[in-house]
This record gives sequence, structure tokens and C-alpha cells, in this order.
Amino acid sequence: RGTAGTAFSRHGPLGAGTVATLRWRAAPVRWCAAAAAGFEPRPQVKLLDGAVRRLKSLDDQQQKAVLRLMVNSGGCSGYSYEFSLVAEPEKDDKIIERDGARLVVDEISMSFLENCEVDYVEEMIRAGFQVVKNKLAESACGCGSSFNVNM
Repeated sequence: RGTAGTAFSRHGPLGAGTVATLRWRAAPVRWCAAAAAGFEPRPQVKLLDGAVRRLKSLDDQQQKAVLRLMVNSGGCSGYSYEFSLVAEPEKDDKIIERDGARLVVDEISMSFLENCEVDYVEEMIRAGFQVVKNKLAESACGCGSSFNVNM
């Protein structure tokens, strides 16, 4: 066995007396190279204008203004979106921020969201935060808060 970061074959170091350095953290290295080139990774979840305006309005009124999105099992299509307003994010939350408005998602719920857009929608009979787009949602029910996953 070699030391961490060094690759050895059965007959000693790889090649004639050379040692190959392994990159155990390939994803962060690729991200760092992309960041150095000026590339910003696309967020998995995006806050749209209506959601940003509503969250900023709540903050101006000194109310809880951090939006939490959770995905729960259940609902008529298999999974459901649940929104709540909280004072602050929890330790392991993923934080999506746009123009001072914040959305938080726990890691498990994040795995059910891809190319997801959250907006504040005002309709004749109701108003509220909604997931208006989720690439992983194969189908949704009429209420818009329940969906089936396409994985």
C-alpha cells in the first residue's frame, strides 16, 4: 500500500521509478478550474422575481423572511412541496440568495429538485409560493404542490 495521494502497482510505483499523484477530489478541482476561468455553476434552485419581491416585503415588515422549501413523501402524485417561513437557516441548509432574498433547502429535498424555479404566485382564489418548474417532476397534480419524480 502506498500513502494517500500516491498510486502503486503490484510491483512498486507505477512506471520506471515514477510515482503518480492521484487527485482524490476531482469535482472540487474541476470546479476551481472552472471558477478560475470565470465560470459560475448554475444553481439547482432559482428564485424568480415574484418570490424575491414577496420575501423582501416580508423582511421590510420585520417578519420571518427566509423561505424554506421541503420535499415530503405523500400527496396525490407521490411527493409534495412544503413551504414555510423561518427566521434563519439551519446549519446544513443549502442557501439560495438573490438580491437579498433567501431560500433554504435541506440536502435530502435538494435531491428532488433540478433546474427548479420558485415564484410567488397571486391568483384569484389564493396567493403563495410555488415551484413553477422542476425538471425532475414527471407529472404534477392540479393543485401544483404534488408531483411524481422522474429519476
